[in-house]
Amino acid sequence: MGTSNCTKLVTSDREKWDKVFGGLVNLLKSQQEQLETLLKERHLLEDRIKTQHERWVSDIRLYEDHIAQINGDMVKKDMACVLEAAKGDLMLGLKQREASLHKCRLEETEDELADFQALFSYLSQNSKANSEATSNGKGGRSYDLKSGVSKKLEAEVERLKLENEKLVAEKNSEVSALLKEKTFVWNQYNNLENNLTSKLRSKEAEVENANEKIADVLATAELLQSSNDEKDEIIRRLNTKVAKMEADTEKWKEEISKLSRELEFLRKSRSAQVTSIMKPCSAQARTSTLGSRSCGRDISNLIDMKVSTPILTTVPSKGGAKVLKNQLCVYEVRKGGISFYFFSGIR
Repeated sequence: MGTSNCTKLVTSDREKWDKVFGGLVNLLKSQQEQLETLLKERHLLEDRIKTQHERWVSDIRLYEDHIAQINGDMVKKDMACVLEAAKGDLMLGLKQREASLHKCRLEETEDELADFQALFSYLSQNSKANSEATSNGKGGRSYDLKSGVSKKLEAEVERLKLENEKLVAEKNSEVSALLKEKTFVWNQYNNLENNLTSKLRSKEAEVENANEKIADVLATAELLQSSNDEKDEIIRRLNTKVAKMEADTEKWKEEISKLSRELEFLRKSRSAQVTSIMKPCSAQARTSTLGSRSCGRDISNLIDMKVSTPILTTVPSKGGAKVLKNQLCVYEVRKGGISFYFFSGIR
């Protein structure tokens, strides 16, 4: 009866340990699967980050090349504007020089005209004086000569006036043409400057948009890097937990194997003792049934031999700690040189 109870206890303990060990194995498998899934996700995330980073780098290089090209075009256009402005200034200077020369000629012509007018007035006064003198008795021949000279002078003065008016008209037309040309050049220069200013503003807007895109790309890259660091930290913690659980599992395996060996040794020793005990008891029972009864009634020497062997040790779990312990109690009764053993298991 005691042997069957001990066997049942050992079997139930082994089943419990098998369940605990199976649960630990399943937990380790689930943790391993989670780690593998996280590693796959990490590799996928790394590949995605690399491709995204490469694409962003190519975009940045493309934007930089575009900005450099825009800057080169702007430099060329600025140089062209400077050249056009220099050409306009040169043409304007030449025209102003010509205008100043014509103005000097006009002033000289006006001075000559003033001289001719003064000479004409002087001659007219002389002619009047001569006419008055001839009126007092001189001959008509001298009067005719002076009148012919005065007519020639008047004709010369008229010619000079016409030439002066013609020269003034030509100079006025040249000055007006120069002013029109100057106005046209300035208008062209202003239009070119306005066009270049608008293009420059548009290019600056494009550069600002490109810089904003680059800033967004860098911010996204930082976010992805931070998420990758968080996943690395989670993987590191899980690896630490798995390593700890594996160490605990190895320790529990060693304890289970040790307890199994002790249990097997105890079972063998107990079966040997039971065999040695049952032989004299059966011989005594065949000789006298009454003797065996008297052996049960007349117990003269009772020795409590408690052999306490731990079969189950402390098993840690999430809810707390549970301690299981088995004790095997052996009672020896001697009667007439014959030993009787009684077994009882206490838990």
